[in-house]
Amino acid sequence: MNFVSTIAKKLSVLRFKLSIWGFKGAVSWALRQRRVRRERRVFLDNAKKHPFSEPERGITIVGSFSTFSSLSKVLRDFAFSLKDAGIPFQTLDTGNGENAGEAADILTPPAEFSIGRFSHSVEMITTKIPDGIVRKRAKIIFWEFNEGMLECYPSLLDNEDDIIAMSDFNFEYFKRTFGPPRIIHKIPYPLRIDVSGISGKTECRAKFGFKPTDFVVFYLFNYKSGYHRKNPAGVVKAFAKAFRSSPDARLVFKTLRREMFPARESELLRLAESEGVRDRLVLFNDGMSQRDVFELTNACDVFCSLHRAEGFGLGIAEAMALSKAVVATDYSATTEFCKPRHSILVPFRQAEVKPYEVDDMPPYRWCRTWAEPDIDAAALSLRRLYEDASLREQLGNDARLFIERTYTIENFRAAIESFLQTR
Repeated sequence: MNFVSTIAKKLSVLRFKLSIWGFKGAVSWALRQRRVRRERRVFLDNAKKHPFSEPERGITIVGSFSTFSSLSKVLRDFAFSLKDAGIPFQTLDTGNGENAGEAADILTPPAEFSIGRFSHSVEMITTKIPDGIVRKRAKIIFWEFNEGMLECYPSLLDNEDDIIAMSDFNFEYFKRTFGPPRIIHKIPYPLRIDVSGISGKTECRAKFGFKPTDFVVFYLFNYKSGYHRKNPAGVVKAFAKAFRSSPDARLVFKTLRREMFPARESELLRLAESEGVRDRLVLFNDGMSQRDVFELTNACDVFCSLHRAEGFGLGIAEAMALSKAVVATDYSATTEFCKPRHSILVPFRQAEVKPYEVDDMPPYRWCRTWAEPDIDAAALSLRRLYEDASLREQLGNDARLFIERTYTIENFRAAIESFLQTR
């Protein structure tokens, strides 16, 4: 690519970023380009300093391991799972070790990092490693929809890196989107849920102020992940339909990033007021440790997610690991583990995505449709679980067994071994 075409492409990308994120986002992108160039020099210098004529069979993980991001959690769990599976690996933490939490103990010290050491690398969406250094590169990508990804991330077509999907929903979409000869790998989500030290349900209820006789419906979501996509309003409506005349039923939300979206929270509270259940809506908005989130989940009877689309649905999987009955929209990546034999799946219709519904998430503007869950069906399901404790117990136990049998180190190791066979 000559100098003129390079500049033309950069200007095109800048206009694109302006159209998605506005001026602030475009400035952020421009600053990011400086960091990318700096990172590129670091990689190239590292490769010269630590030459490997024949790389070892293993994986280099590149990305941020910060505890502030769900995508970073994927990388942390990926690294821990590689360790448990006995797969050689190293890490390059682009977050410089800040807020890495428990993962700090397994991050590779910068002085020991060698970009050419291992045969394969794994990154998140955007490429950081220059061509010709690592033999085989792959990106982990999550996408909630059946359309719109390349319109949002056209740079994914700039190289031939492999793609890693962590659900059948994404695997099939990526195959249709990229097509051959692009290689799409299916690697199970590196689910690591240790609930061995979690207090019992009675103790958890006391800790969070719930009565032993309360029937608790629970949902957790991040306002920054898309308020309308996460659809807590749908949960409020279903709860109200099911329990408007049941004073012992309580709806509990654990939220993140409310300070960034005060108007959304006000909207949610007004809805609860208009539906007549504001006095039974309990919000936990402050930061919590992972243990506290698990114990809050364990204090509930039912986990209800009426999402319109999900990239994976980690909160649902965690609730299932804690033997909770789950009510969830029968759509997108959550169908990977929400099955009819151990979950109550809510039917949906394909609905048009309205512009105001993606105001908080500009990348979603190219997504034309998503799921609109049936609120009446969800309410009937919640009521059914309220009235049938044995059904709740059966679904919860079956859900836990499914998670334990599906998301094993053995299954993860087998998928990684297959990935390492690609050249």
